Order: sequence, then C-alpha cells, then structure tokens
Amino acid sequence: MDLLGLIALAAGVGWASGLRIYLVALLLGIVARFHWLAMPRGASIFAEPWALGFAALLASFEFVADKVRRFDSKWENVRAVARGVGGGVLAGWVVSAEGDPMLTATAGVLGFFLAVGTHAVKAMIRTSIHASSEPAHPSSLNVIVSSVEE
Repeated sequence: MDLLGLIALAAGVGWASGLRIYLVALLLGIVARFHWLAMPRGASIFAEPWALGFAALLASFEFVADKVRRFDSKWENVRAVARGVGGGVLAGWVVSAEGDPMLTATAGVLGFFLAVGTHAVKAMIRTSIHASSEPAHPSSLNVIVSSVEE
C-alpha cells in the first residue's frame, strides 16, 4: 500500500473510531481475514480469531448500551477517553508494520485527533437530544440517532 493509501486508511480508522471503536476493530479484522481489500501488514492482528471475537463482543455491548436512554450518556463519558486513545492506537497500529516510526507516530496523532473530534461532535448532538423538553421526543429520537450512527 502506498503512502497516500496508508494515511487515508489511518484517517478513516481514526474518524470512525470516534463513533464506534470496537466496530472499527471488528470491520478491520473481517476485511483483513477475508482479503476483501488490500490491507497493510499491521492490520493482520485484527484478523486473528481471538481479536475478532473480542471486538465482536465489545461491539455488541456498545451497540446495546447505546440504545438505553440514560445509560448512553454515562457510557459516552466513559468512552470519551478510550475513543481518542483507541483511534490513535488503531490508526498507528494499522501502518506500524511499514517500518517507519515517523509514519506510525503521524498516523497515531492523526487518528487520535480525528477520533476526538468525531466523538466531540457526537457527544454534542447526544446532549442536545437529551436536553429536549418534550417527554416522548428524546426516547424515540435517541433510538433513531443511535441507529443512524451504526
């Protein structure tokens, strides 16, 4: 994979990690396992059966936790740090096998900031939905917004 492709992959992984970090890890693993796209060597760890199982378990939990109205805000607070750090780690890890430490660090920083930015926008939208004054509106809208994120 060329340099531009690696940077684009790192940016995409970082951005998507701000929404659903475990789902990103799971999708990376599935794509690498079945060779659907040309992936860098660093993505091969996500194709391991234990990594796929762990990512699937956590993605399932995150999917369910995100649908519960009051719990989802608490879950977002807990995940705020993890998504940023995880986005940086995933982005750096994907390009790490290329052997260039500067590229790995750059991808990690790029992934971190994109994940944090994405998560911040998501959290602001979530907060505005919960602040709605109509009693029936937030619950139904929460499920819709949460489903759109998938």
